[in-house]
Amino acid sequence: MCGFLGQVNFERKSFEWIREGLQSINHRGPDASGIWFSKCNRVVFGHQRLSILDLSEKGNQPMTNEEIGLTIIFNGEIYNHREIRKLISNMGYNKWTGNSDTETLLVAFSILGFAKTLKKVIGMFSLVLYDENSKKIYLARDRAGEKPLFYYSDQSSFIFASELKAIFANKNIDKKLSPYAFNQFLENGFVSGKNCIVNNFYKLQPAHYACLDLNNRSLTIKRYWDLPKYQPQSFTQKSYKDLTNELFYLLNESIKDQ
Repeated sequence: MCGFLGQVNFERKSFEWIREGLQSINHRGPDASGIWFSKCNRVVFGHQRLSILDLSEKGNQPMTNEEIGLTIIFNGEIYNHREIRKLISNMGYNKWTGNSDTETLLVAFSILGFAKTLKKVIGMFSLVLYDENSKKIYLARDRAGEKPLFYYSDQSSFIFASELKAIFANKNIDKKLSPYAFNQFLENGFVSGKNCIVNNFYKLQPAHYACLDLNNRSLTIKRYWDLPKYQPQSFTQKSYKDLTNELFYLLNESIKDQ
């Protein structure tokens, strides 16, 4: 399952709460725990790991590649990461150190680009990436929103985590119930869209990514995937047998990948 949290400082602020925040989500990943600080000391990443693919220490997070200047924290599983790794290897990259999908993502973001990599990956995930060269933070969530990603922002910091209670470990944050979100919860049984049950807290929506530029503190959010448009002619031109065979193939491939 894994869990993570982190903080970006725009002003001088303490990172001391991070360890307590990590401890609060220890249940998400009891196999390893790690904390990483950026060279500029403005960014901190924390991660609780549940080992799935690469059980060795080479899969531990936060994961940094000094050569390309990227650091990642990741929760989930990329079902087609071997195909992506093969694609990158065919492009000439041969410096793999382990077998984890985390490393595959890290290198793919460097070689293919952030948005292009997201369009290629198939899986369930939430992740945060820091680019040391551009001083930008990227957040992303899978197409269906299987993996959670929450964030909080004010004038002095930007904080993100897999669970709200990890952020609540920061005692300096004002935690007030949102009347609008609470009303939504009473009506629907859930809080819709980017809204959160707590004021000034938000969810990154499924199939979206966000980019925070540390140079000017700007936050932009974009959708990277959407359901294909329904095209009736693609069905009417095929026989019932062809359609059932295609459905069986797609289901079989999806189950095999997982």
